[in-house]
This record gives sequence, structure tokens and C-alpha cells, in this order.
Amino acid sequence: VVTRYGEENNSFMAIRAESANAAVVAVGDGVVRGVSFVSANDGYMVSIAHSDTLSSVYTNLRPPEVQVGDRVTQGQVIGYLGGSSLLPANTLKLWVQVNEGGRSSFVDPSTTLGL
Repeated sequence: VVTRYGEENNSFMAIRAESANAAVVAVGDGVVRGVSFVSANDGYMVSIAHSDTLSSVYTNLRPPEVQVGDRVTQGQVIGYLGGSSLLPANTLKLWVQVNEGGRSSFVDPSTTLGL
């Protein structure tokens, strides 16, 4: 873990892979709800809904291996690191979002996912 949730007031966790351009896998079963090119600074983003209340978001991806509407399983490759011009090609930014009572908030991925 390069950056923990809450450090420097961020709402994500940054995780370093062993190598550049490493595979990024889904943290759980779900449906791909979003795939987009965020910016040259962040690369591509993939959002996966794991339930009505829980989603995960991944950035610093090259063009993803999944499309909106795809069903994914835990551990399935969704893309490869290296899409950002600013982040190292071995660093993933991961958000976990919880939706409860019509409100949405980001929570600590390590707590929610058991990392």
C-alpha cells in the first residue's frame, strides 16, 4: 500500500503492483457500471457494482478489458495498469463507495474488502 485511505485527505487507497502494466482484477463479483477515459493524468476508470449498496472504482488503467454491463467475477482481469501520465505504471488507485439511504460516500477499502 503506497497511500492509505484518508492520508493527505484522500478518499482512495493507492496500491503498488510488483511490476509496471500489471493486471488489475475485480475485488468481488459484480456488474461493470462505468468505463471511461478520465484524463491523461488518471488514465481509464472502471466502476463495478457489487450490490445495490457497494461499488469499487479503479483508475490508472490502460484501455479496459471490460465493457459497461459485463458481469465480472472476483479475481477476473478488468484491465492493466499504466494509463496515467502522472502515476507510476505499477500503481492502482482504488475507491470503495457505499450507498445507504440515498447517500453515497467513499469508505476505507482495506476495512470494507478485508485488505
